Amino acid sequence: YDVVYLDADTLLINGLGAGTADDGQGLYVYKNGQGRRLVSDLGSFSGFVAVGQDVVFAGGYSTQNEVLAFSKAELQAAITGNTTLVGSTDGDLVYAGNVTDIAVLDNDLVILDDDFVNFNAVRRIAITVSGDAVSKGATSDIVTPASTGKVTALSASGPWLGIRFTDGSSDDIALLRMK
Repeated sequence: YDVVYLDADTLLINGLGAGTADDGQGLYVYKNGQGRRLVSDLGSFSGFVAVGQDVVFAGGYSTQNEVLAFSKAELQAAITGNTTLVGSTDGDLVYAGNVTDIAVLDNDLVILDDDFVNFNAVRRIAITVSGDAVSKGATSDIVTPASTGKVTALSASGPWLGIRFTDGSSDDIALLRMK
């Protein structure tokens, strides 16, 4: 499971439930002491959730890892209107494949492409939000196996991306990169 604040009063939980709401795998909202499922159909196993300036990424696993994008406005309208979105129809698929961590730089998705054995790359996927539509642009590699040992975690805040990786001697090293 994964948890992130949408705003100061609203938690988003990618998992099996929130509070007394336990409707199976999905994205849950927890606000004012109450939890409910906000997005269904995110796969059989929970994945990540991350919030950008205008976009929210949530994912899960069925036959492969998938990351879906929703505009913040779309999710906030569903919260206010007490409606449940369906991932496969309301979400925009922006990544499918190996992923063990995600982060957001402004609105761009950053993924750690790793299958728990082999580190492939840290990749940035350009994202554009227009109304409720989220579209995927070019993908670029930020870190590759040739430039580091193994990346173990990502963290982002606004234009800053933190990457934790190990070198050949398994020592932790941090890399900060500005957009």
